[in-house]
Amino acid sequence: MASEYPAEGATEQVEGATVVHHYLENKGVKIHYVETGKPPGQPVLLLHGWPEFWFSWAFQLKALADAGFHVIAMDLRGYNFSDKPQKVEEYGADYIMSDVREVVQALGAGKPVHVVAHDWGGLVAWMFTETYPELVIKLIQLNIPHPTVFGKALRGGNLRQIFRSWYMFLFGYPWLPEWLLSFNNYSWLKAVFKGTKVQTADFTKRHVDAQALPGALTGGLNYYRALSKGLWTRPRKEIRQPVKVIWGEDDTAMGKELAEPPKNRVPNQEVVFIPKASHWVYWDEPERVSEEILKFLTPTASS
Repeated sequence: MASEYPAEGATEQVEGATVVHHYLENKGVKIHYVETGKPPGQPVLLLHGWPEFWFSWAFQLKALADAGFHVIAMDLRGYNFSDKPQKVEEYGADYIMSDVREVVQALGAGKPVHVVAHDWGGLVAWMFTETYPELVIKLIQLNIPHPTVFGKALRGGNLRQIFRSWYMFLFGYPWLPEWLLSFNNYSWLKAVFKGTKVQTADFTKRHVDAQALPGALTGGLNYYRALSKGLWTRPRKEIRQPVKVIWGEDDTAMGKELAEPPKNRVPNQEVVFIPKASHWVYWDEPERVSEEILKFLTPTASS
């Protein structure tokens, strides 16, 4: 399988954007990321969720680069071309924060970046912004609630959200989720992408192929297992950076009522709802999402 991994510096065309493949090492773990656009454009870091990878941002890469931004989309550890440690503990918040910090160093040489995130990448982004506020300029979150809001929904007996979150409890178990997701040639995994508006055979195949790499299914699921072990539990801190939440209203995994962050934790916030868009809002309405991202980031693009 190693031969399928792109070489350092290899280029690829993705929806009109030219991306360059790169690798860095963080404490013995190799992290893969792609880059498009060039300095001196302000840096933008894209963080994917589950079951995604850097290519999930295919429809935003060109828009951001054309607007003058220097863009990096990374594969979180456990995904696609990044290394996949075996221990669940190595998918806890401390390890992931360290990976992201190293990528930010590569992206901006220690300068602050804009962060755009979805799903699990969004939880990473909330915590990264709290942990390293000096490294984040603005934060955009796609269909991921603030941890305080989500925690209250589950602990407070929001039965509808508890039902919506059934898969999170399942994914915390060993081996069974891997078997279910890979059963019948990954049919369950393929169904995840089937309803999205930009779904094509190639788009689905690339995502399934990324999950079919050795260790990748377990790597992605280990985030849920680390979560169930309390390895993502941290005291909440105020986020003073401007935050924009973009929320697809037809999300079947996260209720619309979870979209607004707590104002005492995120005082400088804006929430935009996009109708007839699913949890994968940036696939269902790629042009609208790119427009909302640029509207939020562009005023500082040349500063």
